[in-house]
Amino acid sequence: MTEAILGVRHFTDGSVRTVYLDVEGRQYVCDENERRVYGVWLDPEKAEPDQCVVISSGDTPTSPTTGKVGNLHEECRREVQSFHWIESEKAGMDLGQDAIRRWVREHWSGFLRAKIMEHLLGQRFWIELDRGDFGMLNAAFPEDRAVVEWVVEQLNANQDNLGIITAAMDVGRPVEKIVQILEALDINSRRLLAGFGS
Repeated sequence: MTEAILGVRHFTDGSVRTVYLDVEGRQYVCDENERRVYGVWLDPEKAEPDQCVVISSGDTPTSPTTGKVGNLHEECRREVQSFHWIESEKAGMDLGQDAIRRWVREHWSGFLRAKIMEHLLGQRFWIELDRGDFGMLNAAFPEDRAVVEWVVEQLNANQDNLGIITAAMDVGRPVEKIVQILEALDINSRRLLAGFGS
């Protein structure tokens, strides 16, 4: 695959930027300094502008939306309802609030961590999360995609920072780069409270 022009995108600052597809299939636009800013700028199926996006104070395009906008609370509610129904069916009776509290205890932090990673990778924009963080990992570490993906896999497997660094040393991963990624992520500061049950 070679780099290609996917289309153009209109931004709220009035600019029109060309959207490129790199050799790995990732979309990017160039900012005013010709730096690549990765994200999902156009729906590859349509390859046409869909709606304007917000430009941050640094004039870097952020929060691209191509129908991949989510509401964490709504998504969580669907997950909880599904869990409640399945567990109640298994038990042969309605488990009520106990099932909800159990989901929060057993699944909330993993659910949230996975959604944060989607947001930081630019896969899905979650409205409750910081707009400026959308696609941050791709923008901050464009040349280290494999390392970023490995760190995200570890985080999604519920590893903590120390466990990730130890595993990196064990398997010969670039520890210094992993520490930089973990510092940029600052996963412990990205916590939200469950909106129900406890």
